[in-house]
Amino acid sequence: EEAVASTMAGYRSGPCIGTAEQIIENLTALRDAGMTYAITYFAEAAYDTTGIALFERDVLPELVDREVHGHLWHLPGFRRS
Repeated sequence: EEAVASTMAGYRSGPCIGTAEQIIENLTALRDAGMTYAITYFAEAAYDTTGIALFERDVLPELVDREVHGHLWHLPGFRRS
């Protein structure tokens, strides 16, 4: 019971929990502290991919260098060179 509670608390307070703006703020702070990549976890991905789509649409564009990461060309507002 204690292990489950601890795991759930971690999920609820992680840097990728909250609004897109909060997640951008958290990940930007981590990047500024030296983080060079992140592994994200979308628990619901097996049956609902909207969280991934929102992250890709609203968060990633604010965190990546658009010139370097041309693979995001399919998102609105990106232009492939």
